[in-house]
Amino acid sequence: MEDARTIILPPEAAMGDDLGLRQMLEFFAECTGTRWTELAIRTRDQERLITVGKPTATSVSVEMTLDEGIAAVVTLAGETPPNERVLGLFAANLGRELERLRLLAESELLQSAANSADAALLIFGASGNILFANHRADALISKQTENELTVGWKTQHPQPLFRLLCAKAADVIDAGPGEPWRDWVEVSDGSELTIEMVLLESDGGEFGPSVMAILREVAGPPDQRVDEFAALHQLSPREQEVLRLLVQGHDTAGLAERLGISPHTIRDHLKNVFRKTSTRSRSELLSALAGAGNHVPG
Repeated sequence: MEDARTIILPPEAAMGDDLGLRQMLEFFAECTGTRWTELAIRTRDQERLITVGKPTATSVSVEMTLDEGIAAVVTLAGETPPNERVLGLFAANLGRELERLRLLAESELLQSAANSADAALLIFGASGNILFANHRADALISKQTENELTVGWKTQHPQPLFRLLCAKAADVIDAGPGEPWRDWVEVSDGSELTIEMVLLESDGGEFGPSVMAILREVAGPPDQRVDEFAALHQLSPREQEVLRLLVQGHDTAGLAERLGISPHTIRDHLKNVFRKTSTRSRSELLSALAGAGNHVPG
């Protein structure tokens, strides 16, 4: 069974001019000993022509089967078709090159989307190394480098922000699939951050398991922010308690233990909170709370 893959861009969407395609065609011309060859790549919406050498009076064309939605025809000087093995190798490498172009286009699209986000996004590898950081995260890293940012968290002594993030990313990986880890931290520069860490699905590839960290800066003390958010959405006293503990990072079992009620009752309270705040999940709820905090006077 083939691995499932989410298609962001269809195969025919990434056909920009690329040096790799021309170099492949030049190598094909050398292998076949032809003075002129032309590659036509056609999709539903566009056609690309790449030519090496000058056209001759006689030529032979061969159609190649690539991905669905893409047709390719190679034309070369003379009357003799190219060797089938050489043609097969060329077609296979052409398919891989087009797939590389598509993955590159997808990567650029996702990076653009990530850089447009209103949060700092980081992806940590299994060893705690940073695999990706969007613009906001990169700015935070620069602040860390220029003037070490420390955070006060729980009962621990203040520690560098990114040491905490790396350690928690490793914890999330070790814990395996489950609910995201969330918490608030106070930073030594006077700001506060909400942190959410999510274990990303892994197919056992080169980087292994990884974690996405989402950091949002908020204003105002957490208790004040929760109280104002709760009042705005007319949450009951019990729902406010649930929200306050949720902000502190407790999962359903932790909420039930702290409040002395069943997990089923906790889920009922959460459903009411979601309904009143027009959110659909804990992540959306905390994001809405963080966004509301950005408008609270400090």
